[in-house]
Amino acid sequence: MWELPARLAEQEEKMCRPGNIFLTGGTGYLGSYILKKLLEYGNEKIYCLVRGGSVRLEESMDYYFGAGYYEKYQHRLHVFDGEMTAEHFRAEPELYEEMRQSVAKVFHCAADVRHYAPEEELLYTNVEGTREVLRFAEASGAAMMYISTVSVAGEQTDRTKETGAVLTEKDLDIGQNWWKNPYVKSKIMAEKLVDDAVRQGLCANIFRIGRLVGNSFNGIFQRNPESNAYYRLIKGIMELGMLPDMLYHHRLEVTPVNQAAEAVVRLSGTTKSAYHICSPHEVEIGSIAEACGPVQRTDAETFGKVLERKSMETDSPYIQALAQTWFAQQSRTADVLLDSQLTQDALAALDFWWPRQDMSKLKQCFTNEEGREDNRCQ
Repeated sequence: MWELPARLAEQEEKMCRPGNIFLTGGTGYLGSYILKKLLEYGNEKIYCLVRGGSVRLEESMDYYFGAGYYEKYQHRLHVFDGEMTAEHFRAEPELYEEMRQSVAKVFHCAADVRHYAPEEELLYTNVEGTREVLRFAEASGAAMMYISTVSVAGEQTDRTKETGAVLTEKDLDIGQNWWKNPYVKSKIMAEKLVDDAVRQGLCANIFRIGRLVGNSFNGIFQRNPESNAYYRLIKGIMELGMLPDMLYHHRLEVTPVNQAAEAVVRLSGTTKSAYHICSPHEVEIGSIAEACGPVQRTDAETFGKVLERKSMETDSPYIQALAQTWFAQQSRTADVLLDSQLTQDALAALDFWWPRQDMSKLKQCFTNEEGREDNRCQ
């Protein structure tokens, strides 16, 4: 097992030098929105590593932001087909050298986000991919913007059994059980690689992203919602039609994807720290579920028995996701709390404040799925 430092390396805040941008993961949910913000706020050339090339990126951008969006900014995009884990991404030597000389900032958004995929696949993509991107950042002298996840906080402190353990932006390993989930393991190990590079002189930010939900403007959710844990949980509640009081009142951190991208891009003007990109305005699970349809309130014992029976009768991924959440919660001994004060202060200094959640937008991906194709706009 890797040895992780308790805290991330201290960095003096530095302005990022002007120059072009290299972005991975531009067809992903958050990556698409980060690319949108970069295109609209700047005038740099943006190099995009996309497996499958420009066709996939055009499909993704036009899906989220309307037909013709990609074409509007095509003149500033240099999209190339490659492999994130391969040496020099398998880019043509002339292109790699052009990027090395002109890129001043790297946004590494690409990742395998399957929480329970085979560990070797997650480590290969998320750790070895990050290692190769770091090699490029070091060779070019570019600032690294690494997209991580608040899931690195783990679910409890197995080693310390500390009640009320808190993970701040300056922490890496406080004894949380990061090794139990292969996805979380791969992301915290990638953070360790970034931290190692910082200790060797690289300028970098780590952005730990919260639970992404639909666009706060139009409610549009990601293209493949079934892969989203939040989506599966709420769909499971809707399918079962039942909630115990303790789960009903459980508060969820939910962060609109466009607001998360805005926060990342604003904070990327300098390198200084890790940041927790998550809205402070939590919502009760029951409020979201009831906004989507009728939900019966019951006691925990009845709910557990019904859920256990249902999970044995069906292979519904939504029921299974609900069962996993419920039964895992019963065995927890000490949740890890997330402290985001440093991030909130930094964003406030940039005139950014998280808006309160709009339930009509939060429920849209569950109640208006048939109309998703017709409801897209910027």
